Amino acid sequence: MLWRPERTTVRLPAARGPLGNFIIEHLRRAPHKLPGLLAPLDDPLRGDDFHLALLCSFQVQGRSFDDVADLWQWNASLVDFRAGLERRFETALAMSSDPVAASARGRVKEATVQDRVHAPAAMLARSGSPEQLEELLHHRALMTATAADVWSWLLPRAPTTGRSIIIRFGESVAQDASACSIDGLPGVSLARANVLWLLALNRGHGVALAGALAVAESVAARADRELSLAARRLGRADLAHDLQVSSERASQGRANEMAAELASDPIGAAAVAKGARWMLAVTRRWSGATLSASRGESRATGTPIRSA
Repeated sequence: MLWRPERTTVRLPAARGPLGNFIIEHLRRAPHKLPGLLAPLDDPLRGDDFHLALLCSFQVQGRSFDDVADLWQWNASLVDFRAGLERRFETALAMSSDPVAASARGRVKEATVQDRVHAPAAMLARSGSPEQLEELLHHRALMTATAADVWSWLLPRAPTTGRSIIIRFGESVAQDASACSIDGLPGVSLARANVLWLLALNRGHGVALAGALAVAESVAARADRELSLAARRLGRADLAHDLQVSSERASQGRANEMAAELASDPIGAAAVAKGARWMLAVTRRWSGATLSASRGESRATGTPIRSA
């Protein structure tokens, strides 16, 4: 079977800075009005503290946490807290994303192949430890769980003719999703999940979520194939088989097909292109940071992929 968390429950993670400590400590209590908001101190594209706090506030809208009261979901002061972080993240994404990459229909797969954003998995296919494989599977599990949580937000924004293809995509991602702890995952990994949540929960972005999901699917198709080779090399035949099946499913391109359908008019095309650019921007950073950490060149934020 594919990587699954050992726990069947997911609790609030450990804080990694003042922003995360602020929101986590409040979420542990009964719903109430949050006091004055703290100013974020770290990088809005990859900071551990920033992205842990943002993802915690996002996940209250979805799977949430077993130790968070349900009534926090629509708490106005929590929504205000999240909105402040969203604005910083959106500004950083707009400034950092390539205005050309994935800007036209059919460019998503091409852009991800050229960038080799699946490189951490490709490296592990050649060399690396069982522990490194487990850590990459943890990164993978967060993206799979998040895609399963957010895809349905596209339905009310899509034209009637495009809804069936969205549902087919949702059915495919649900096959491989389960609750996933975010403890130990670095900010560059949490940022990829946060792009999906950002585009899902803000209808002003239209169908941009489809473009982000298309990039995630294209990366997963190649990465799962490489992870399958790594699992086989490390003597885990059952896992290798499951990853190969997952790669083949992602290679069917349902998210890319969905993005193409929703990009059939100028407004949809612009939104899909934006989502693709933003996801590609954070995935590039995740790939580079993960490769550096695996080689022992730097200590990525959070718990990095350990060098072999």
